[in-house]
Amino acid sequence: MWSAFLAAHKVKRRVTTVLFSLMASTLVPARRAILALVPALVFIAPVVSAQTVVQQFYIPLPEQQVRTTLQLLYASTGAQFDSVVSVVVNADGTQITYDHWEDGYEVDIDNPVQTSTRVWGDGNDANGIAPGFVNDPVGLPGGSVLSLRNLVSLPRNPSAVLYDGRDRLGATKAVVVSRAAWATSPGSVLAGAVEVASTLDYGTEFIVPVGQNVSAASMFEVVALYVQAAENGTAVQIDADGNGTYEIAATLARGEVYHVPTGILSGARVLSSKPVQASSPAI
Repeated sequence: MWSAFLAAHKVKRRVTTVLFSLMASTLVPARRAILALVPALVFIAPVVSAQTVVQQFYIPLPEQQVRTTLQLLYASTGAQFDSVVSVVVNADGTQITYDHWEDGYEVDIDNPVQTSTRVWGDGNDANGIAPGFVNDPVGLPGGSVLSLRNLVSLPRNPSAVLYDGRDRLGATKAVVVSRAAWATSPGSVLAGAVEVASTLDYGTEFIVPVGQNVSAASMFEVVALYVQAAENGTAVQIDADGNGTYEIAATLARGEVYHVPTGILSGARVLSSKPVQASSPAI
């Protein structure tokens, strides 16, 4: 059965938002050009120099947490996961920086220094070639789709640097990011997938509109909740059954995800001291 996914409403700002929708403006940083002089010829060679990240994303659905929920429906769910992160580029000249969680996050994502961090679209093959390209382009073209896919074995060994949950990416122009994960056994018939929210669209209060107490042809047999922080020291409270009492409290580090594997009911609430993204997949 394919996963179905719920919408949630951001209450704090009195604006109704779909959790998995991404609303972001395309910002176009200024470009520089280098004038090169050769005998009898003058040409302009565009280069993409250091640009400012305008969007950041933290990848949700850590594989171990997804497996915990899937095992409630299929106890023999395997320990090897197919992990997919997909990035769609909106505008020409985009740079993307991919920051793996395994060795700690970059202090300054605009000036990465860790060898595991990939920079795509700066024309420098040494710090990463954008997936699907022979050489790293000078600015990713609009319409490019970067598919980041690998197998993740559980329990997770952080010495293996992989594309997976808790990673972080930044983009210099608007992009759209989606995330999916499933065990190789039984395969993608039992999976989790969401559209990833930019940190610009994080909130501090959420209501889950549909839960396990909603009867809909077995569509909501298991409803889970994932709450992910973008800042250290984020205090989170969860009212899983929507009865007005916040029975779960946790403090999250940057990129960390709090997981309620099942039992989320209609009207469940999330409160946080700092902006978070919350997703509530239903199976």
